[in-house]
Amino acid sequence: MIFSIFNYNLPVWQMVLLLLAITVVFMLSLSFHEFAHGIVAYKQGDPTPKSAGRLTLNPLAHIDAYGFVMFLLIGVGWAKPVPVNPSNFKKFRSGIAKVSIAGVTANLILCVLGSFLYVLTLNLIGDGGDILVLISFWLMWSNAYLLVFNLLPIYPLDGFNFISSFMRSDNKFVQGNIRYAGKIFIGIILVDLLVDLFFNISIIGYFLSTVAGWICEPLCKLWQLMF
Repeated sequence: MIFSIFNYNLPVWQMVLLLLAITVVFMLSLSFHEFAHGIVAYKQGDPTPKSAGRLTLNPLAHIDAYGFVMFLLIGVGWAKPVPVNPSNFKKFRSGIAKVSIAGVTANLILCVLGSFLYVLTLNLIGDGGDILVLISFWLMWSNAYLLVFNLLPIYPLDGFNFISSFMRSDNKFVQGNIRYAGKIFIGIILVDLLVDLFFNISIIGYFLSTVAGWICEPLCKLWQLMF
């Protein structure tokens, strides 16, 4: 994912600056995602996130080094999950649902903000290759990626946690997902690598890019009506 910035026709110093800016954008986006989980869990009556020091936007409290590197490389990554104890929630099932959806809601907010800044800077500057325009674009695009990826109904992603909050714990989908999620992820990644090796296309990248585009393009068109 991050290697696509080398397609931009920028001087070396601007390329380095853009790389640093995008890294900061990713770190803040991941941190905002986890912070949202934590603050909603805390509001639902669970003190665990606060006790763990996760009610902060400081990236050092949230970033998982391996997951962060994977996100930069292929667009699929993660931060350290915020510890929560659903038994402390005022309402167990609705509490899980709210906490689950909080992270992707945070990314949607940042995506909307990024799309506005992208259209604004593009109209003011008029150069799609300007570094401010590119930073705004990546704020929008990276959060759209995070939104789509985390909505996948695979354990332990937010999509699975949200759906499973409406199901019994002994549900076959829930139990099977928890049991085989690791193998599912490994299988998807291996297939993706093989397809990319032989056909020069990433299934994961294509899927995420396509669905992220369904989010970003309407947002940009909406903001363009203002200019």
